[in-house]
Amino acid sequence: MIINRKKAISILCITSLLTLGGCLQRTLASRIVLINQSSNTISTVSVEVNKEIFDAHEIKPGQSHTWQFNPSKDGSFTFTGRLSNGVPVKGNSLGYTTNGDTSEHLFIVQKDGSVVVSSDGKK
Repeated sequence: MIINRKKAISILCITSLLTLGGCLQRTLASRIVLINQSSNTISTVSVEVNKEIFDAHEIKPGQSHTWQFNPSKDGSFTFTGRLSNGVPVKGNSLGYTTNGDTSEHLFIVQKDGSVVVSSDGKK
């Protein structure tokens, strides 16, 4: 009976540690936040960082979209897409990220479709 109780406590402890590790890994991710300050819906947008591509669709004016990623090396952000009025969304080599970065990177889509870094691009 005592052995079964010790075994159950051990399993519970291991499960708790694994769950905590998974939560910590998710909270240590870096974030990309794209804010639509144009007067048109962003029909489609892709952001590329460190050869990873993240997509979003139908971001209305005044709304934002957030992606999480775990940077493994230094890199910058490239945005491509289209507004609902046909204007291209574009921004090349914006901001920066480094291995282990846990920052929030803020980007704004302007009325002309250009993407700009908000202040220094990190929060």
